[in-house]
Amino acid sequence: MGQIDEETTCNAGIIKGGVASNIIPADCFVKGEIRSYSHEKAMAQAEIVKKEFESAAKAINAMANVEIICNLKAYETDSSHPVVLRLKKACEALNLPFELRSTFGGSDNNNFALHGINGLVLSSAMENCHSLDEYTYISEIEKLAELTIELMTK
Repeated sequence: MGQIDEETTCNAGIIKGGVASNIIPADCFVKGEIRSYSHEKAMAQAEIVKKEFESAAKAINAMANVEIICNLKAYETDSSHPVVLRLKKACEALNLPFELRSTFGGSDNNNFALHGINGLVLSSAMENCHSLDEYTYISEIEKLAELTIELMTK
């Protein structure tokens, strides 16, 4: 699995089963995640995965119980939206670089967007995100704090 196309990833991060190394397990639990810039593509990929599990189980006279849970829905905030223009203005006031970038990340903003509340997720000065080598610089956290204050007070 991994990168399905330029917009979509699919990974099984948890696989559990059995009680000993020399037996055929009675059950196997698999949990994964599909992320995409397109909600429709993510859901279509989930259906493909579901059908593959069901087909593989049927081929060996087993059963697959596949549950698709949608935790986040992809969204996009238009670059001309007032929330974007406000952030750009705050960055300019602090001489900070301004760049809009799409990510596969999930946040509370996914749920806000789902309910018509437009917003953005600010980069939080992370390097090597979600790895054993993740780190940050104090100066970057300070810049983020200054930007937050600018957005709150202006």
